[in-house]
Amino acid sequence: MRREASLPERAKGGHMLRRSVVVGLMVVLVAVGLLAMVRQAAAEEPAPAPAPAAGGARPSRADRATQAADRMKTSLSMSDEEWKAVQPLIEKVQTLRRQVRGGMFGAMAGRTGRGGRGGGAAPAAGAAAPAAAEQSETEKKAAELSKLLENKEASAEDVKAALTALREARAKVQTELDAAETALRGVLTVIQEAKLVSMGVLD
Repeated sequence: MRREASLPERAKGGHMLRRSVVVGLMVVLVAVGLLAMVRQAAAEEPAPAPAPAAGGARPSRADRATQAADRMKTSLSMSDEEWKAVQPLIEKVQTLRRQVRGGMFGAMAGRTGRGGRGGGAAPAAGAAAPAAAEQSETEKKAAELSKLLENKEASAEDVKAALTALREARAKVQTELDAAETALRGVLTVIQEAKLVSMGVLD
């Protein structure tokens, strides 16, 4: 004959059932909370950076020049029409300044492997990158002097002649540079002129 559970046994069984239910609910709540955290983390994960250009290619010289020109235009607070008129004047000053500096430092930079155009000076901050071109007259004269100096058999007269030719070439370009800077200053405000001085475009 089956014995009926006593009252204490029934109470104990009910308690265990309730505890099982509570534990089960807690497990469900924890699982739901973890799932919500995972979804939130996935939503907040930053988007992947854009893939680099094919082959990891760097921006071209033309792209860098365009970006530099855009930065300079923005810094000078110029409209498209103003920049169209001023940009050629700025580029002329930059070209002449590179020629003067190239005559001063080009030979040394060329011997150390720097400078794509015989070692012209690096462009000023915000300045457009120089385009590849033939050596200027000052750079040619500087290279000739450098070659003589490397020749232990070169006479003092030859070195003196090369030095004089370099100085004359530099003086000619400096005169052109002074005129170009005067023309550029004539179309700038004081603030714009000061900014170009700080960039190294003007003295």
